[in-house]
Amino acid sequence: MGDLFDALRRRAGENGELVVALCADALPEYRATSTTPADRDRMVEFAVHLRRRTLDCVTADEPLTAGDLAVVTDMGEERGRRGLSRAVHDKVLAMHATATLREIHEACGPRDLDDAMRMLSWLAAHSPAAQRAYTSGLLAGQQDRISAVGRVRRFADLLVAGDPVALDHARAIDLAVPERYLVVVVRVLPDPDGRRAAERRDEVLDALWRHHRVPATWSGETELVAFPAAGRDEQATALSRAVAEITGRACAAGAAVGPASGIGEAVGLARRISRVARPLAAPDHVPTLADVAIEVGVAELPELDHWLRGIAARLAGGPELVETLECYYRNDMSRSRTAASLNVHPRTLDYRLRRVHELVGVDPHSTAGIRVLGTAVSRFLADRPAGRVRDS
Repeated sequence: MGDLFDALRRRAGENGELVVALCADALPEYRATSTTPADRDRMVEFAVHLRRRTLDCVTADEPLTAGDLAVVTDMGEERGRRGLSRAVHDKVLAMHATATLREIHEACGPRDLDDAMRMLSWLAAHSPAAQRAYTSGLLAGQQDRISAVGRVRRFADLLVAGDPVALDHARAIDLAVPERYLVVVVRVLPDPDGRRAAERRDEVLDALWRHHRVPATWSGETELVAFPAAGRDEQATALSRAVAEITGRACAAGAAVGPASGIGEAVGLARRISRVARPLAAPDHVPTLADVAIEVGVAELPELDHWLRGIAARLAGGPELVETLECYYRNDMSRSRTAASLNVHPRTLDYRLRRVHELVGVDPHSTAGIRVLGTAVSRFLADRPAGRVRDS
């Protein structure tokens, strides 16, 4: 053990001063959180202290202690109370990480390679804990600046992003977290009135929390992600109906179950399901993969999807053939129930089904017809809203 650690310890004060100055120069919002010399001195003191404690831990081959992480959390909380945003916070962490690597490079001599690798290995293993502590503190410090609904939305944002501080944030806001969530993604058809759409997005989040106690967030302007507990399928349907009613737009939803500690895969699957579901003005069911497994697979195979859409396009030119097939398969191919649902004579239904066979060469009563025509109809209708929605 030689010159590298000694050099870094000697330069800790200078390096701490420099990184605070760099952040203040590059990030006006960061600079605004230290309005007095005392504020700035405290930030420099923290940067210097963290560098020295890092060297102590690397030398002893130990992680940061709980006390060390508490100091980091306190500084993050102070920045949060002073108004530092999460976006700027992320830039601050990135600049501190870059500065640390630069400091090691500048202090490293020809015989310091082993120590440099040792320090880099320690940083890779233990820096995430310090970053997580700082982020948790920041979010806690921001609590008084945002509403209860805003706090819950932030938790949902963290879940969607796969941020490791999500569960820490839930504890900070006293939000009970189930072991598993039923992730619900609701795709809302765009509203040409942008101002009205923005207002209703806020109204949706407020309603889902106040009336359903479900954390939710908007991932883009037309996609809502909500997190009811696993097993609450009826609640999933109720909230998707609430989204359609409040926005006045048809919605397509999809759901998937995943663990709260690693929800990203479930979010991705629910999103894919929502993209093959038909938009409805009053959703009565939120499909899962069991409902639309074939459609999800087809949507990810462009050549097959194109072929099926071509079949559906030929049917779309006939006398309500697409709607007839959808109703026929929805009623388990019951001739009487289908005719009653369509309000047509059974002979009219028979004529339409024969016409399908003539147009595409596939018998709708056959196993192949169920597979091919059922999927073609589902993919076609996924792009067409069903039912009426209000325009006001």
